[in-house]
Amino acid sequence: MRINWQNLLSLIGILLVLVNFARIKEYIRISSPFSGLNNLPYEQRNLVVLGIIIVTGLIIYEIRKAR
Repeated sequence: MRINWQNLLSLIGILLVLVNFARIKEYIRISSPFSGLNNLPYEQRNLVVLGIIIVTGLIIYEIRKAR
């Protein structure tokens, strides 16, 4: 079985992003483009942040797949 190192590194990167979920939430909470999220309830804010992380991961995946 041959390991595709690019996909493995992408998966590790996405897992690291999920591990640092709290830091990313804090950045999004205080950064100016996303400061409007402070008005949302806590659960909806978490869903928005998770959606941003997933979309970013999918974009990275598609860029790597296109190579």
